[in-house]
Amino acid sequence: MDDKERLRYILSAVSRIKTKVVFPIHPRTKENLALCGLMDFIQQIGNLVLIQPVGYLDFIHLISESQLVLTDSGGVQKEAFLMKKPCLTIRQRTEWVETIELGGNILVGLDTERIATEANKILDYGAEVKWSQNPFGDGRSADRIYNIVLNYLSNRK
Repeated sequence: MDDKERLRYILSAVSRIKTKVVFPIHPRTKENLALCGLMDFIQQIGNLVLIQPVGYLDFIHLISESQLVLTDSGGVQKEAFLMKKPCLTIRQRTEWVETIELGGNILVGLDTERIATEANKILDYGAEVKWSQNPFGDGRSADRIYNIVLNYLSNRK
């Protein structure tokens, strides 16, 4: 995140969300916040918890324990959906249109009001999501592949 105004919009929205927000902050983003003079602003956001970047497994754990996810990352949108966590995406478009269509992901752009409103609505009322209609499969592809290979090798004898 290199744009000062973009950072300010997101941080302003975060300050209005009704729960603790954990932000594993990338070193470059932290440096940019300091260069943009936003560190004082961040320290005034009582619900924001900055943490060091985490590895994949710790990141997945953070998502699994969350009430909702706020991201601009395509991969994180899909991970949140697969873990049945509502997601707000700070972008205008997404490659994961299925997550939007099924209600698990909402594109909020950089609209401070919309980010805060949608987040608080999910926290207060939950999200209407068709989790059972997972377009990404049932997580059993490795079992299927194993059985196909085993069957193929067994029939070659």
